Amino acid sequence: MNMKMRNITVQLALTQYGDALIYGVDDRDDYMPGVQLKQKLFAWHEESFYGTELSTSKADEVELVVLPAEQVLPFFADLRLLRHVGWSWQGDAQLLTRLAPLLAGMLEARQYAPSFAAYREGQLRWAWTEQVLAEAAEADWDDAAALHRLQERSGFAEGLQAAFSAAVFQRHYSTEAQAGDLRSEFPLLFSAGGRSAAGMDEDSWLMSIGWKADTAPFRPVLQLLEPDDELPHWRLQLLLQDKRDESALVPLRLTGDGEPHGTWPAAWTAHVHERAGGGLSRLR
Repeated sequence: MNMKMRNITVQLALTQYGDALIYGVDDRDDYMPGVQLKQKLFAWHEESFYGTELSTSKADEVELVVLPAEQVLPFFADLRLLRHVGWSWQGDAQLLTRLAPLLAGMLEARQYAPSFAAYREGQLRWAWTEQVLAEAAEADWDDAAALHRLQERSGFAEGLQAAFSAAVFQRHYSTEAQAGDLRSEFPLLFSAGGRSAAGMDEDSWLMSIGWKADTAPFRPVLQLLEPDDELPHWRLQLLLQDKRDESALVPLRLTGDGEPHGTWPAAWTAHVHERAGGGLSRLR
C-alpha cells in the first residue's frame, strides 16, 4: 500500500558562489510556493532551523528557496526527508544527490587541498582531490555516470566547487582557533599570492607551502658555470641533488616540451618525469 500523501519533484541550480536555488513541482505540475517547499524539504534540517532561516527569491513566476553554499553538501549528502512525501529529483538536483555523499566523505576525511588557481588570484579556496573522487565514484556505476556528467557541466561544476570550498571552511576552519591553527601550520598559504607561485605547477606549489609531502629522492638545484674556451659566457646548469648524499649531483637537460634527458638512478625515473614539466616552467 502506498502511504505517500503527495509527490514533490525537486529541481535546482547552483550559483557561481555555491548557493543552491531550489524549486519544487507538485502533483499537478504546478510550481510550489517557496515557503511551502522549505517547510517540507527542510523539516528535519537542524542547521537551517528546519527551513525557517532560509530565504526565498523569485525568478519569473517561480519561487526559489536559497540554501547557503556551506549547507549544500551536508544537506544533500544526508537527505533526511519527510517519509509521507514522495520525493523525486530531476536535472542538477539528481546529479547533486549522487555526488554530495562522495564529496561529503572527502570533506570529513580531509581529502582536499588549497586551490592553486584561486591562490594565483590572491584568494583562498578549497578543492577536492580529483583522483580520490574518481576512485570513490568507480565503486558504483551511477556515481561514475554522475561524475562523467559533472565533467561535461562546467557551470554546475563551478558552483559545486564553490559549495565544497564553503563546506570545508564551515567544517574545519570556522572558529578563530581553527583559522589560527591553519595560519600557524601553513604560513606560506597566506603569503604574497600569485607572485610567490610564479613558474610553479600545482604539485610544486603544494609541496612548497608544506601541504603535500615531497617524496622525490632528489632536489633540483642550479649551478652557475663560468665561461671557458668553448662557451665564453656565464650559464646555468640544472642538476639533481641526492637528498641522502648532497655531493651526488646528476646533470639534467630539459627539451623545449619538458622532456628530461640525462643519466640518473633507475629509482628516480618516475619522479624525474613527474617533476620535469614543473621544472621547465620555473626555469622560464
